[in-house]
Amino acid sequence: MNLNEIFHKITKGWVQAKNEKFASHPISKLIREDLKDVIVGLVPNKYTTKASAGTGGWASVPWVSILDPTITETTQSGIYPVYLFCADGSGVYLSLGFGTTSLKQKHGGLNAKVEASRIRSKLRESIPSLAPWDDVIDLKSDSPLGRSYQWASAGAKFYEAGKIPNDALLQQDLRALLEIYASLASDDITATIITIPKTTYQRIPKPFLLLAGLSGTGKTRFVREQATATGAID
Repeated sequence: MNLNEIFHKITKGWVQAKNEKFASHPISKLIREDLKDVIVGLVPNKYTTKASAGTGGWASVPWVSILDPTITETTQSGIYPVYLFCADGSGVYLSLGFGTTSLKQKHGGLNAKVEASRIRSKLRESIPSLAPWDDVIDLKSDSPLGRSYQWASAGAKFYEAGKIPNDALLQQDLRALLEIYASLASDDITATIITIPKTTYQRIPKPFLLLAGLSGTGKTRFVREQATATGAID
């Protein structure tokens, strides 16, 4: 299958799939395996491709991301191209997105949106070729995480379900966004645009610390930054 075929199958079957068992569902496989494999074959080897239809249950907005390890190794921070499927199956966006988790951790929920707006404006100012790409997207999501993908996008193109372009045009758009993405690494734009304010740390008085939370919520990163800031490690 090619991009056009897979996008058609996902958008057509998404709403019904969410009412069915998540484990081993064909739509989940299409996103996590088939679509991911097609994209891996289209992008340079230096990139890492990640995909998600949900974790233990359906996501509101499934996605497939393309990461340059020199910019970011996680979808929780940094900038990366990403395919975002609308929650109602109405279409799919190709977006230059940036991680919302780190923004929320550093700035809080409301201020993260303000920071995201600043990043989007700076990226669009710095990269003229982003001008034709939409700066507003609507994923039709009612989940906080799904909605956060909407305000963490520097530019996007929308492919409406039932009117998805042919594969040649889809690949052309992907190559165009990858060229933009490559410029971020070569010109080190991210270093000047995505600046995280330095946090003031204090030494923890106790000789031990217990951290509770779900996997991927930043517990390890918090400890590492504490240790670095207080001189415990270099």
